[in-house]
Amino acid sequence: MARPFTVIGFTMFFTLALVFELGHKAAVVILSAAAAAFIFSLFFKSVRRDFVIPTACITAVIAVLLSFAAALVPDEASQRFNDGVHTVKASVVSLEEQSGERYYTELKTSEIDGEKYKLNIRLSSKSRLGFKPYDTVEGDLQLYDIGKTRDARNYYLSENIFMGGYAKGDINISQPERKPIGYYPLAMRAYIKNTVSRLIPGERGALATALLIGDKSNLPKSVSDSFSSAGISHLIAVSGLHLSIWCLFILKIFDIFRLRRRAGAIISAAFVIVFMAVSGFTYSVMRAGFMMLVMLLGTLLSKQSDSLNSLGIALVIMCFVNPYCVMSLGLRLSFLSTLGIIVGYGNIDFPLNPYIARVRNKYAKRVCEFVFGSVRSTVLACAFTLPVMILDLGKVSLIAIPANLISDLPASACMILSGLTALTAKFSFLRVITAGLADLSGVCASFLINSSKALAAVPHSSLNASSFMFPLWLVLIFIVLAAAALIYKFSGRNTVRAAVLICMLTFAGVCVGSSALSRTATVITVADVGNGSCRQLRRQKRFARLRRGQLLCPLKYRVRNGQRRRG
Repeated sequence: MARPFTVIGFTMFFTLALVFELGHKAAVVILSAAAAAFIFSLFFKSVRRDFVIPTACITAVIAVLLSFAAALVPDEASQRFNDGVHTVKASVVSLEEQSGERYYTELKTSEIDGEKYKLNIRLSSKSRLGFKPYDTVEGDLQLYDIGKTRDARNYYLSENIFMGGYAKGDINISQPERKPIGYYPLAMRAYIKNTVSRLIPGERGALATALLIGDKSNLPKSVSDSFSSAGISHLIAVSGLHLSIWCLFILKIFDIFRLRRRAGAIISAAFVIVFMAVSGFTYSVMRAGFMMLVMLLGTLLSKQSDSLNSLGIALVIMCFVNPYCVMSLGLRLSFLSTLGIIVGYGNIDFPLNPYIARVRNKYAKRVCEFVFGSVRSTVLACAFTLPVMILDLGKVSLIAIPANLISDLPASACMILSGLTALTAKFSFLRVITAGLADLSGVCASFLINSSKALAAVPHSSLNASSFMFPLWLVLIFIVLAAAALIYKFSGRNTVRAAVLICMLTFAGVCVGSSALSRTATVITVADVGNGSCRQLRRQKRFARLRRGQLLCPLKYRVRNGQRRRG
């Protein structure tokens, strides 16, 4: 078996995703099917020799057992503490963040009702409580199950949050006698956020902070919505892209000054660990971080690491740490986009490669390779993340590829410049350099904000993929690609281009059909308006608004926020 961790990691990831999506009954079926398939595979000598199928079956069984074990803690916590007031002693393990009119902080308990009990709680409050990293909090909290639906519950469990709570009475806050190691990444995150916001004011600073450490608490919703509509929202969710840019930046500095590459690998590895901690150990960053550490280890040992095996190792580690990580949307997008680039970049011929090879000027050739390499990576990432966009988000950006090509370079520059701004701000004698870096970072942020709003304003820039036709299209695509793979295996004929053409033509047909069906549908939009809710009805080009059962004046503009329902 050439890539054992690829088989183990991918099987574990998809098995856990199926179990948590479908529920406990499906888990029993998957466990039984995997155990039966393992026993059945042992009767075939060729299968035993290759050992791919038996390994996948054993991994599936382990994944189901992991899901059962992972459900024990939240189930026990729900039974013991739900809908009750409990005396809690806990530590603050996140920065206080505002969402709407409320403030949220993550607490890790050490005692509940005088008994030692470790549990992660999301504390909600109407006003800012002034928590600092790893403050000790003591008081009575009303605890409740967080997440009313299975999807919402799984989301919070993927974030390692088991219950919600709010204070019943006064809370005592004290600083710990000795600062734990987890204090320093949180303190660094707070310093970066405050420094960048102070030196780059307004929405530009909020965007720079989001690009640098993934903190979107101060980012205006209009900017976030424009990034989402343009298909570039991944830029403000710290992921492997950000980590890769920083590591390449560090290694490039070592190359410029002709320093030893192994020393650069050691420093890059240390930076990867610090970056993961400062960014809050988000799953997309951890996936990239573990892959990067494996690659850097290969550099230290003078060995070439395998990208697919590295991806599998990262998935195995994260699934064992928290099996619910597979429900993280960020990890799904990060995993699939990375898989697409790894599988497709070297194995699929790019139509313009022969023309690039004819360019004689080496500088022009490098520019062409960079531009068309970016195009190829973007296309592959968008293609492989399409199932998540359709099934999880219900929306597909039709301008994601040009939007990413326009935004990637300015976003990288803004991130590096804002990081250097926070670094140089620690030294007063570098005040002039700090101001210059902050201005340049602000210029990049302004470009990103204006370009994202312009792209989001393009008519039909995004497509509502909530129609039943899109999941059916995904099933068809899997059948087509499986058929292409079987044809190549048994006859040697490469039918990839034909399969891609079928995918593109059927996707265009689905888009047209979905658009035609939506014209006759009535869309109900429910929006939160602070002290109540407002319902908007839309059918074709006619709009009406309802509140407390009364029909109000027709609307000219579509309500952006809320949940849509077709009928």
